[in-house]
Amino acid sequence: MHVAVPHKPPRSDFLIVAGLYVGAHGLMLLNNGLYWDDWTIFGFPYAAVTQWYREYGLPLFGYYHLVLDSLGVPAYRILVFLSYLVSAACLYGILTRVREIDRRTAFVLALFFVLFPSNSARISVMASRTSLCYALFFAGFWLACLYLDKRVPALRVAALILLCASFLTHSFLVFYIVVLIYIAYHEKSGLGGVRALPGFVLRYLDFFALPVIFWIIKLLYFEPYGSYEGYNRITLGSALNGFFLIGAAFYGGFVEPLVASFRLPLVVLIAAAILSCFGARLIGRMNGSASAQPLRLSFWFLVLGIVLFVAGVFAYLAVGKVPSPYDWNSRHQLLTPLGASLILVYLPRLILAERVQNLVYALLVAAFLAADVQQWVVFQKDWYKQVALIESFKESPEIRRGHYFLIQDKTADLDANHRVYRFYEYTGLFHAAFGDERRLGQEVRSFRVQDFNDLRSMLNSQFRLGEYDASVSSPDAVLIVEHGELKLTPWDVIRLRFLEWSDTSEFHADVKHVVRVSVVENVSVVRHGRDITVAPREQGK
Repeated sequence: MHVAVPHKPPRSDFLIVAGLYVGAHGLMLLNNGLYWDDWTIFGFPYAAVTQWYREYGLPLFGYYHLVLDSLGVPAYRILVFLSYLVSAACLYGILTRVREIDRRTAFVLALFFVLFPSNSARISVMASRTSLCYALFFAGFWLACLYLDKRVPALRVAALILLCASFLTHSFLVFYIVVLIYIAYHEKSGLGGVRALPGFVLRYLDFFALPVIFWIIKLLYFEPYGSYEGYNRITLGSALNGFFLIGAAFYGGFVEPLVASFRLPLVVLIAAAILSCFGARLIGRMNGSASAQPLRLSFWFLVLGIVLFVAGVFAYLAVGKVPSPYDWNSRHQLLTPLGASLILVYLPRLILAERVQNLVYALLVAAFLAADVQQWVVFQKDWYKQVALIESFKESPEIRRGHYFLIQDKTADLDANHRVYRFYEYTGLFHAAFGDERRLGQEVRSFRVQDFNDLRSMLNSQFRLGEYDASVSSPDAVLIVEHGELKLTPWDVIRLRFLEWSDTSEFHADVKHVVRVSVVENVSVVRHGRDITVAPREQGK
């Protein structure tokens, strides 16, 4: 039996990783906003939320939201922030148990793992549950590694429990292959041939059977039903189609975030380049040398990175969802960081000299850090735009008495991560302004459903917001959203955040100037197939 000999790097190594993680993602903790599907659950009656999750096939998360909703949005932010930090600590503990990974490599892998731009949707209240599962998975993985070294039965049981709980985000069922790969690595000296395989499988039958048992229980007791019947169901055809989407997944989940990290202001890029010179020296002083390792080893770690990247995205590809760094699709990047980190570390090992490798690593760290900070600043601006919309809606008698609105938004530059506001987000904004669910809004640029009646039907069936006037099928008005006097410069964002904490009345008085909302009445919808145009309403109608 092969036993890994853990190397014990200085604690300062992970303290640096944790410190850079806080610097990159700490601003998320200051954000009190709601995004995307958050508006369909936050603040709604507990019975409606729990029923929604029952139909979704995840009844436990109804209780999860009950607890966190009672604490407020900051509770979600803290949970997500700590979940990723715990995951990084567990992964670092695992990396130090692999004898082929030296101190320098473990340090850089951990840095890329926490900084690689992915899953900006983690800021969403609704998506926070996947971050919790993320932490459960890596904690379970780490306990499994401890068990393999110490052979304490309690560690084995705890690992299986945490890993099973992580499967509540179903993409971990495929990503679980990393645990089985590690077990095989740990036991490789006892796998001398095919004859040894049955004994190996029997020794770890609980680990091999765990995802199968979970999936059987899910199929028997927790299948989606009602409005979610068939949701994300994987068939043989959809799984096969997933293989054809792997190229698109690499581009959207790896190449695009990598390239986008360097789309920063010139002054930031210059600062990143200067800092990378100091970072390269720090990395170079660590023990462990790429030149001391055969290229063959780097090649196989690169292959492992590609395999884990595919394992991390395949569950999404099998239901036709391709990872992207933009909008709500960024949540499909949940499991890309580990594979991406291995690729970014070992690809340079195959083609660059060691000093150049260290410079590339440091430059990537600096660029990722800057991109992460910028990302959370933009989400803060997005939230202040939403608050400004709420305040503007409150002051409009035309919006107060209306029911259906088309929205022409000329402030899309304030939308975080190229996202588009969904109709249920506008419903939530109207609800926040007036305290009821009688109003429906849809952006003109994204209005491609059949008509308002279908939208109303969708709301009633999926979101149970049934206070609309069924006799109205055309919009009452077009709302034109334009930039206001407050431009949300960095200083404006800092000032608003301070006011949001210290003086809410002044905050709301100031933030409403971020946008200006004009109301154009007497309009009707003219359909052209799936597209629509807005025209003046004919007299007498």
